[in-house]
Amino acid sequence: MADVKISESQRKYFAKRINEEFNAQIRLIRQQEAKQVSDLSENNFEAYLEAIDMTNIVESFRKAEVKFENAKKKINTIITNLEQADPSDETSIKRYDCGYGTVSTIYNYDGVQKYFTMKCNQVATDEFRKKDKTIKTLEDKKNQAIDFVYGLTKHSELYNGMKTILKGTDIKLQLGGGTINEKS
Repeated sequence: MADVKISESQRKYFAKRINEEFNAQIRLIRQQEAKQVSDLSENNFEAYLEAIDMTNIVESFRKAEVKFENAKKKINTIITNLEQADPSDETSIKRYDCGYGTVSTIYNYDGVQKYFTMKCNQVATDEFRKKDKTIKTLEDKKNQAIDFVYGLTKHSELYNGMKTILKGTDIKLQLGGGTINEKS
């Protein structure tokens, strides 16, 4: 056989063909191997766990995960029902940072604690305000005063009306050179 020189482009062409042919054969063998390895692994998983002394730990983990998922589903169902019965306002949700901007799904204990702290705070606030009517009285008076001002046409109406509304509070309002509700 005589020495024949081949060009660089011919070398690249032959190398490409060789790679393609071998890769086609190798690909099929690797796929067959992957299937056999998968079957072998599946059939021997329990024996493998025993060999590395992990059977009890893996089983404990599986049981704990099932309990966790069941508890999470139950809590999320309760939260959904609570939100349907008494929706949380956006301010409270943001303040307590519940459930990543929503309270429909809680992902961990921290989220559960924040959610129920928020709901407890709402109930405690309502109970406190039932006992101490000061805030409610002042808010009502404030709203009355604002509503009154928006319906005014004369200065004397304003002065006399505000004096009547603010009677019984410690609120002093400066108006036109005089103080409304000044204690004499």
